Amino acid sequence: MLFKIILSYATVYIVWGSTYYFIKLAVITIPPMYVVAFRFIIGGLGLIIYTLVVNRRNIKNVIPTGKQILFSSIIGILLLVGGNGMVTIGEMKVDSYIAALLISTVPIVVLVFDRLILKKRILPVSLLGAVIGVAGTWLLLSNGQTFVPSFDPFILLMFVAAVSWALGTTLSKKVALPRDVIMNTGVQSFTAGLLSFIAWNFFQPVQTLSLNTISPESWFSLAYLAIIGSVAFFAYSFLLKHEPNHRVVTYSLVNPVIAVFLGVFIGHEKTVPFLVPSCILILCGLFFLFYGERIMNWLKKTNKE
Repeated sequence: MLFKIILSYATVYIVWGSTYYFIKLAVITIPPMYVVAFRFIIGGLGLIIYTLVVNRRNIKNVIPTGKQILFSSIIGILLLVGGNGMVTIGEMKVDSYIAALLISTVPIVVLVFDRLILKKRILPVSLLGAVIGVAGTWLLLSNGQTFVPSFDPFILLMFVAAVSWALGTTLSKKVALPRDVIMNTGVQSFTAGLLSFIAWNFFQPVQTLSLNTISPESWFSLAYLAIIGSVAFFAYSFLLKHEPNHRVVTYSLVNPVIAVFLGVFIGHEKTVPFLVPSCILILCGLFFLFYGERIMNWLKKTNKE
């Protein structure tokens, strides 16, 4: 079991951390929403088929109801079309490591939606983490000559993606979803992929695509996102079942580091002036969000003793 847990952590850390780099390679020669469509149709079907095969003796336990499919589809659209889709479009112009750092602030937006929708109390230490994270994002977008951030439409898409992903995350706590986590992920992925394909086909009919213009790097990246990305979802589902949440969420701290390494050192993307301090602030902000309450409780317990 220990080996499986370690392997699952490694898979989620590396694969999800590398996703932004491979999205960047894929959209060079493949229209972005077709990247989303093919990635999630293939991945979603794979997860659904896997779940049905593994649970073939008790298949009734994993087949979702119509209501569960509807809610799962809505959440999938928010997460994967509004979230991942906007990131994929944005990476046509935004460097992959910048995209990863901006999306790493999703937990801050989740904090807001959890308060508005779930009526959860925001702890002072969580608010401190949010402020630090926002400061890091602000610094990341500064041009080096002034601390006033510069925005363009593709950067704004990243914020739209963060809001959509955060909203989907919060709403998933209120609606009835398929009981099997992998089936739920499969339904979300397949629905998001199918919707992306249908919608984008109106703007750029699939028959107008020339396969000869798609580079080997883009083909490989698409296959990586669809197949290896689904394996990462499986690993994440496994961790949710066998590991405490405070350890599982460490992927949010590790993924940006891997994304920055791949983007800067492998992809040779140009670094922004305040990259190092902004990374430190964003990661510190996330650390306080995830572990601030635990640290405060530990300090109180220590003082009492």
